[in-house]
Amino acid sequence: MIVVFDLLWLLGAIPIYGVAGAAGGAVLWFAGQWVGWPWAMGFFPLAYFAFLFGIVGAVTVARLLIPREKEGTSKVFADRDFFVFLMHWMLESYVPPPLITHIQLLTFLRLAYFRGQGCKLSWSTHISPGARIWSAGLCEFGHLTYIGEFAHVTAHLSRGDKLLLAPVIIGDGVNVGAHANISPGCTIGSGVRIGPLVDMAPGCFVDDDAEVGPACQMGMGVHVGKGSKLEPRSFLDSWSRVPDGEVWAGDPAKKVGMVRPKRVKKKATASS
Repeated sequence: MIVVFDLLWLLGAIPIYGVAGAAGGAVLWFAGQWVGWPWAMGFFPLAYFAFLFGIVGAVTVARLLIPREKEGTSKVFADRDFFVFLMHWMLESYVPPPLITHIQLLTFLRLAYFRGQGCKLSWSTHISPGARIWSAGLCEFGHLTYIGEFAHVTAHLSRGDKLLLAPVIIGDGVNVGAHANISPGCTIGSGVRIGPLVDMAPGCFVDDDAEVGPACQMGMGVHVGKGSKLEPRSFLDSWSRVPDGEVWAGDPAKKVGMVRPKRVKKKATASS
């Protein structure tokens, strides 16, 4: 079965990279006709942009020709839903880290690529270089949301002979720190701060305006309440619940206080 998968990957790579290579080669060919050689090599950056645009377009068209991924559990190499996932995974694997990093740096290409994969995101959603989004068709990112460097967001998880597919939803104005890991089925509300190196197991829920400190670990099904705070390097066991507005810390984490309300500066009014 693995050999069949390798063969399918190679066969798929031919049209994907063929279209991208043709786009980049066309730019250099026209440049050669215009200014001659070797001066046409000065157009290499433009040819590379055309190559990136070509691979984004080819992967997008290929995705439109296959069924959409479905939320739920499937059996590895045993049912239709798994093979649908496998086709989507193959398409994402055709854009390796060096290429996806350059795509992420260009707003237009970033939008075109992730929307082409079925991801819901805004033009203001920033996905930093090195961050990886897997099963993007089941992911949603809000307005002014920032995904930090080398963060890992995935909507799929393999456990033995089972594959879990569950949406990842991240609201508006969220900051996900560098090297954070967001697992399938996680939901993050608006205005949340997720520190670097945070590890969120599947099914976690972080409510609006909460703060999860750096290097925190969250077990499955954890619920962090609205406006609450988890101190750095804390560990929340599976199915733990942090009530609204509380501060938790430790391993295992427990309540250590309440979040202080933010002070609002009043504007001075001129006396008449």
